[in-house]
Amino acid sequence: MKQKHVIALLCAIVFNVLSASAVSVVSGLPFAGVLGASGLLSLFGGTATGALNMGLSVEIWHKAIIGNLFADNSFLSKAFNADEYVTGSLVHIPNAGRPSKTEKNRTTVPAAAKKREDKDVEYKMNEFTTDPIYIPNIETVELSYNKRESAISEDRAVLHETVANDVLLSWSPTKTTSILKTSGSAVASYLNGSTGFRKALTVADVFRVMTVFNDKNVPQEGRYALLDAHMYSQLLNSMTDKDATAFHAAADVKNGVVGKLATFNFMLRSKSLIYKADGTPLEWLVDDEDDPQTFDPTDNAGALFWYEKYVCRSVGEIKAFGSEDNPLYYGDIYSFLLRAGGTIMRADGKGVIALVQDTAEEGFVGTSTFSTQGLDINSGQPVSAQTLELLVTSLSDLAETNAAQQAFLAEFKAELDELKAATSTEAVSTASAPVNDAGTHLTQAAIKRLSRSALEAFIADNNLVIEITEGMTNAQLADAIIATLGEGYFSEPVTE
Repeated sequence: MKQKHVIALLCAIVFNVLSASAVSVVSGLPFAGVLGASGLLSLFGGTATGALNMGLSVEIWHKAIIGNLFADNSFLSKAFNADEYVTGSLVHIPNAGRPSKTEKNRTTVPAAAKKREDKDVEYKMNEFTTDPIYIPNIETVELSYNKRESAISEDRAVLHETVANDVLLSWSPTKTTSILKTSGSAVASYLNGSTGFRKALTVADVFRVMTVFNDKNVPQEGRYALLDAHMYSQLLNSMTDKDATAFHAAADVKNGVVGKLATFNFMLRSKSLIYKADGTPLEWLVDDEDDPQTFDPTDNAGALFWYEKYVCRSVGEIKAFGSEDNPLYYGDIYSFLLRAGGTIMRADGKGVIALVQDTAEEGFVGTSTFSTQGLDINSGQPVSAQTLELLVTSLSDLAETNAAQQAFLAEFKAELDELKAATSTEAVSTASAPVNDAGTHLTQAAIKRLSRSALEAFIADNNLVIEITEGMTNAQLADAIIATLGEGYFSEPVTE
């Protein structure tokens, strides 16, 4: 006899004895007669249709199925828990409207009472069901954690990923005011099926999101960002060494945080947001090695930024279904049903931003990619013409995209062009005339930007008598040259 039948028989005997005793006391009938009648009913009785014969422990399997779906290191845990507002498949959260106004030094009484229009949050949860699972010896599986894990671990992982993808879709903003675009340099699109190039995610983009949150008075504590591996790599590549050190120093592995930047706690996941070219969010499907998910050529990846109190998630009823002694499988078959969902809490979309990759032409250089960090023109090392070309090109690109700075950048570009000319062999040789000729001589500013070797060549070409002392900097040597040549040598005043 199978173990389950032995347990069932023992349970039936105990139940019949207790029931017969209770009935005998209440009715006054003989205990033996009541017990015999109860036994006959059990012998000829059946099992209720649709029930689990062995009384499957819902509590045990509830924990096994839910597992760590909302673990501390999961992005789903960084949200308002709406479980207590679940009714069947619906979630209804009372949501207060705008706060009443406050008046300073009120002069008019009585004050007018105004009815506040509350806007409740309501959404329908989706239903997720597992494929039937073959689990032999259900009693021993229930009693052993390792055996339960062996039986359903892979199915649970798929269920969790499906639920997470669904909630992520429900948190994806659709308002145009809540969707920003990246601005970095061109990178190849990495979504399967997408083509062309996209602008990379940069530190500057994150600060733009922070500014939006700050403008709307979103609390700074509890801000999170979810990135996929590619956008995470792009963000790191845009950081300076100092930025990266500060970012990683704030990591909190226990809570799933890989770093912190611009008030946001960053979390990493294999999948984050996806948007169509028209701004419609898409849902990730569970990975299938034989049939991977394919996207349209113009679809774009995105990163989610949110405040934890402005999104919610919920889990409803969990049901277990079973078929014992199944003649087709020679064992027991079970399946599970779970209801779960989530939504953005505020109708205005406040506190939730999608940062979506913008399209780019191949070779596009983002304005935030250019940096002069590490470039020291007073270090005594020559500045290459290639470096100067990069400076001029980058500044020209920036001027085209920022009209407010065009005048300043045009002036800066002109000085860089002058610097480039000053560091060439021709520029040094044409500066050797002993008298001022504005058409051929360097300006004071250009001399101050010459490399060490160019300054020494200038002194030799002009037969200047200048004592070069130990420890003299480039700036000091340039000042000595300017003082030796005198004001009449230059077209502009000696003092800048």
